[in-house]
Amino acid sequence: MVIAACVLALVCGYFIGNVETAIIVSKTRYHDDIRNHGSGNAGTTNMLRIFGVKSAAVTFVCDFLKAVAAMITGMLILKLAAPNESVLGASPVSFGGYISAVGVILGHNFPIIFRYKGGKGVACSLAIAWLAAPLPALVTSIAAAAVIAIWRMVSLGALVGITVFTALTIALYNENIPLVILCAFMFIMIFIRHRKNIARIIRGEESKLSLKKKTDEAT
Repeated sequence: MVIAACVLALVCGYFIGNVETAIIVSKTRYHDDIRNHGSGNAGTTNMLRIFGVKSAAVTFVCDFLKAVAAMITGMLILKLAAPNESVLGASPVSFGGYISAVGVILGHNFPIIFRYKGGKGVACSLAIAWLAAPLPALVTSIAAAAVIAIWRMVSLGALVGITVFTALTIALYNENIPLVILCAFMFIMIFIRHRKNIARIIRGEESKLSLKKKTDEAT
């Protein structure tokens, strides 16, 4: 019963993650696909560079909220399936949230509905961080914001942020094995999805953040 509930939580999280805000907004509002522009990524930063602040804000908020929705869904599924059982030392509610968190990141990054070409999971990971470990998430948000403000590189902020979050969570909640595994998963996914950004940062070629739209935006 628990295994079936975990699979259901994972699948629900995955398909919630398939709701790609950047693609939906770019297609409905601009009659174009954000993946045809800039970095080709269906995420907040590329939306900001191509379609401006408002579209980027909508993308970030909706991607953040879909991760929240996924985690709540997973929590409810495990609570109903195994209300009194602990899973790997975690409560069923927490474990259900962690499972759906993995699903929503995979669904956002590799959406089957959009031919497996999605975003990088930063907004989703931030939402998961706040729900799973609020104190490390607060420090992470401050650190990432500071990095972005100083160096104007969102990718660097994301990389520093997930590193800080993982380190703090392991230090503070090392007895919560499922949470530690979730942190490791998010860390690996963020770094894998930003591997090209990392190479550009090392070469000093990474794009700096700008609030101006690019000239090739769709109308």
